[in-house]
Amino acid sequence: MAAKTDSPGSTSGKTALVSFPGADYTQAAALRAARQVLSSRGWQVEQGDGATETAPSDKDLYLVDYDLLPFEDLLPGPSSSAKGKQPQCSSYVIRKALIRKHYLASALNTYAVKLPPGAASNRFRTCTPQTWHLEIQFADELDELLMDDLYDLAELLEANEAAVQQERLADVKWFILKPGMADRGNGIRIFSTLEQLQTIFEEFEPDSDDEEDGASCSEEEQSGYGGKDTSVMASQLRHFVIQEYLASPLLINPVSSQQGQNALAASLSQKLRVDSDATGSSARKFHLRAYVLCVAGLAVYLHDDMLALFAPLDYQAPTNDTVRDLRCHLTNTCLQDDGSLAVGNDARPKEENVFLWSDLAGSTIKRVDAEQPCDDETLSAETIQDVRRKASGVIGAAFEAAAKAGSIHWQMWPNAFEVFGVDLLVGHDSGQSADKGEELNVWLLEVNAQPDFAQTGVRLNAVIDHLFERVCEIAVLPYHSQEEHQRELDEWKVGESRHGTTLCFKEDLGRGF
Repeated sequence: MAAKTDSPGSTSGKTALVSFPGADYTQAAALRAARQVLSSRGWQVEQGDGATETAPSDKDLYLVDYDLLPFEDLLPGPSSSAKGKQPQCSSYVIRKALIRKHYLASALNTYAVKLPPGAASNRFRTCTPQTWHLEIQFADELDELLMDDLYDLAELLEANEAAVQQERLADVKWFILKPGMADRGNGIRIFSTLEQLQTIFEEFEPDSDDEEDGASCSEEEQSGYGGKDTSVMASQLRHFVIQEYLASPLLINPVSSQQGQNALAASLSQKLRVDSDATGSSARKFHLRAYVLCVAGLAVYLHDDMLALFAPLDYQAPTNDTVRDLRCHLTNTCLQDDGSLAVGNDARPKEENVFLWSDLAGSTIKRVDAEQPCDDETLSAETIQDVRRKASGVIGAAFEAAAKAGSIHWQMWPNAFEVFGVDLLVGHDSGQSADKGEELNVWLLEVNAQPDFAQTGVRLNAVIDHLFERVCEIAVLPYHSQEEHQRELDEWKVGESRHGTTLCFKEDLGRGF
């Protein structure tokens, strides 16, 4: 049974259930937002009791974990799809077109080729790094794939081998391999030659019963991440994507301070007792975690307060030596020590690796081809805003392509909404020197369902509180006949930010519901 909370002035008779068992951080934030926004408007807000059974089917709103949603009772029908007539739920029943990397890559490519060549199609081709999809179970299948479906990738790998032989190491292009369905950084590897790629898939094969070939690879060789085993079984996953490794990411010292502009980072540096001498030359890779709200079929909103999640070690350009330890390349916080919020690698508090993107204005930045960060090169407030604007455009393009070209794998029910965690990389065009003042680009890396809000940390929990408040205001209230809120949504223009939320895409793709 759900525990009821106080609902002063309850007049509407609407009931909302909030239940995220096992995710206390998310549960607390969602509950606070529901009480703040809904209870004050006459809703009765009920808190889940932690049970993992399917939620009861008598609520008007389900703000609950995906696995608890009573989807059979929520399925829209011809006579029940009008707003407010069907209970509303906080997840789409199917959204593989977004959250499986190979489906998303396929949708982007499919949609781009349908458009006329030029700016229209390039918008969808360039919102992610160049990507290849392969379906493979065993390493001996790789040669045939490279001859057929991946012939252009094979040409690039052959060019790399020639560059290595001629000692033209600066001309070597690197690539990153990602399983289509794995998470928490498992199965991610970096390579530049066919031999390296072959070795990776041999590592991903099950151990042979025949021990004649000798002992298996060492734990260090298999892990790829500072002694942790992140290998996967290719025969079980089958789908992988290979992406161009973006060679010129923006590098930042997140705890630097320039004339007091970055007071939050500077104070955090003192609080965490970070060695100023050690961090003075620090320049780390990071990715942006953007929280994106999708409503029905379809409006897409970016929560403007994006997180910057930093790698635990200073960045090193990929070489045969540096790619063995991915900690300077990957910014996945799940891989930082044991995944806890309190302590990261080298006993450093993980909060040192999580910042608000907007709070990094004034931080020292570094070009990939420079040996040290330059004190006079800092991240400006204008650049912060420009990156957010570009992030909005990339998100809008990716979700539009997934909705239109991947609709089989994304069922956009009119009574559903969902918050996704979208990972973005900021940098310069691949292979180009990041000259001072050169314009930055933003690329989509992946889309995550049920993102780990807890990685935001206690220090920044107000961000998640505001996110869930905006979810209630944008997705919930207009659906349940709050006319003043619906009018505001109707007047909202794509690219416009309101109350800390930017509309990225909006089009009626209801599919007949």
